Amino acid sequence: MKRKSVLLVAVLIAALVVGGCGQGKPPAQTGQSSQQGSTPKTFKIGLSEPNIAVAYRQAAVARAKAAASAGGANLVVTDAQGNNQKQLSDVQDLTSQKVDLVLMSPNEAQALVPAAKALAKAKIPLIIVDRTLGSDDYTAFIGSDNKAMGAKAAEYIAKLLNGKGNVVELEGLQGASATTERKEGFEKAIANYSGIKIVADQAGDYRRDKAFNVMQNIIQANSKIDAVYAHNDEMALGAVEALRKAGRLKGTIITGMDGEKAAFDAIKAGDMTATVQYPTFFPEAFELAMKVLKGEKVDKKIIKEAPLIDHDNVAKYYDQGI
Repeated sequence: MKRKSVLLVAVLIAALVVGGCGQGKPPAQTGQSSQQGSTPKTFKIGLSEPNIAVAYRQAAVARAKAAASAGGANLVVTDAQGNNQKQLSDVQDLTSQKVDLVLMSPNEAQALVPAAKALAKAKIPLIIVDRTLGSDDYTAFIGSDNKAMGAKAAEYIAKLLNGKGNVVELEGLQGASATTERKEGFEKAIANYSGIKIVADQAGDYRRDKAFNVMQNIIQANSKIDAVYAHNDEMALGAVEALRKAGRLKGTIITGMDGEKAAFDAIKAGDMTATVQYPTFFPEAFELAMKVLKGEKVDKKIIKEAPLIDHDNVAKYYDQGI
């Protein structure tokens, strides 16, 4: 009889325990739970830049790092220092580090095709940022229409000149897609104005110091310069200094590209006339990378708007300056 009583008590206790658990909150999950299997992966992303010495690139890298930090990804940044072979080596190094994806701005469009093909062979997604590539061996491209930007600058200058005048063109790095496209867009549009002549067309390699030296020689060779079109703001600012030193800055139209804060300051001061803003494409490029890594469908080409900024609207865009 005593044994039966003990068994009955045990059964009643078990029933109470089960009933109590069903009515209360479930026990808290510990670190050893199945949640461990759902922990999101920390992606490693490579960012291959052509030349971080340029202010535009410095701003792009800073924004890329901020986006990666906020997004919980590891970002590995390489600097080709304007050298095609180094950028090819940089991409090879990123591959050996087993990055999950590469973001690349090619130093030159054709020279970096082998890097894209090598990444494709390694099954590593490639997103081209800003500059175009000489093949379609990439997952996606994000940038602006450089030809349209060049045409926009041409129309603006032509309007200020009333269709007549002498123009100097300062080109960027030869072989870079941005240089080729900004030149083509500008010259095709300016050709519609028979009264406008391009009296000098030389490369400044996107550098302020080189543009300053090139512009000094152009000033000596040309007694009349009405406008300067530079493929980026650094060269436009170099032209400003050369013209100032020669006492010929006043009245000269100077238009750059990219949208540097230094250019905005020069526009506000009346030294530069305008610039066409070229976005850094971050955090957008990082967000695009994360979509690719998560298996989401993305467009092959994404084109961002590039507004022209002059004295009338510089205050609106000032905080966006790079």
